[in-house]
Amino acid sequence: MKTSFRFQAVTFLLLFATAASAATRGPLEQRVFDTYKKGHNLDDCEMTADTQDLRLGLARALDNRENDFVAYNRLALRSTHFGSSGSDLTVGPLTLTARSAAPKPSDEKKSKVSDWVSYTSGWDDFDKEYQAIRGTKINSRWIRLLGLVRATIADDFTRGANGIWMGTSAEGVDQAPNLLKLIATCLKDKKCDDLATPAAFKDALNLTPNTKLDYSAYSKATTDEAKSRALKNLQSDVQPYSTYFEPIKQRGVRISDPNEITISLDSGDFRGYETEFGKILEKFWKVGDNSVKIEWMTSTRDEPIFKFFFTPTPKSGSGIDYIRRAITIGQNAVESIPAHEIGRAMGFRARYFSVWHADSCKYEDESKPGDLLSDGRTGTITQAHWDSLKKTYAPK
Repeated sequence: MKTSFRFQAVTFLLLFATAASAATRGPLEQRVFDTYKKGHNLDDCEMTADTQDLRLGLARALDNRENDFVAYNRLALRSTHFGSSGSDLTVGPLTLTARSAAPKPSDEKKSKVSDWVSYTSGWDDFDKEYQAIRGTKINSRWIRLLGLVRATIADDFTRGANGIWMGTSAEGVDQAPNLLKLIATCLKDKKCDDLATPAAFKDALNLTPNTKLDYSAYSKATTDEAKSRALKNLQSDVQPYSTYFEPIKQRGVRISDPNEITISLDSGDFRGYETEFGKILEKFWKVGDNSVKIEWMTSTRDEPIFKFFFTPTPKSGSGIDYIRRAITIGQNAVESIPAHEIGRAMGFRARYFSVWHADSCKYEDESKPGDLLSDGRTGTITQAHWDSLKKTYAPK
């Protein structure tokens, strides 16, 4: 009996595990191992023995330099602290880095959607960079490599082990309204010729795991009833993306004045520093006469609001957890990152995408550098953001 390709790859992984037990694996290597162990949604390009060897080996190499990374980041943090020209960048235990132009990847390219850019990378690229710098001391290139590998490991697990779809793109969202218009015209007026050639909406057909299947069902249908059913399914799948960049109403946010929005937050780990922290949060949302006002309160089980948490490890990253109603700010974050996170707390989705391309076995990271909700390091808030907030939170 012929042994399946996937079985061969998993068998290799299990054999490889004998050389590196759970007790000796570092956190990155362990995560890669877990992705393969639980990865029922991985693609063929990821399952060769050479690919698994490369990923596990590179993760192990970075784990082995963990102490060097910690020492480098501590030194960088100390330099930032003593070199800071303003006390507004220090909030209790947190030191925030002043904004500057974020470095652009060497192969960054313009997206098909206006004002968006994209950067494509994969494990082969990371290995080439590692081979180029492996004999050098920890520097900014090492830090960038570590960040890219960490993000990719997280994406691999999310997609491969948890089965989360990673085909949604800025192009797909941009095409959604046009596709919905074509569907509506076909269903109502029976004018469907523009649906026959998907070039104008091919990215929108990757918005969900079902959209391409719905369109395929429509294309193959032989009766009007079957065509209508498939189009209605496609319409239902695409509809949420027509307002994807509009905020979703959240608890603790309200219009307190025609040009002011109040958001209730729990200062959490920054208790005692509310005044200083509030100024940092509010200043990036000041647009013309529009402003955000922070109302500091205590989160309770009956009235849960977003609560701040602090991670002391330098370069540890920041993020928001809607289930726990938690906002985490990492040490040495860029000063506008907390303002990015409260934008998420007010209901905006993050305006960036990590798109998996199985044909190249790489991710394409899409962002809009001028938008604070897309790039928390360099972006700004505009009147368009405010118009969306006022529309969402206007009293009914």
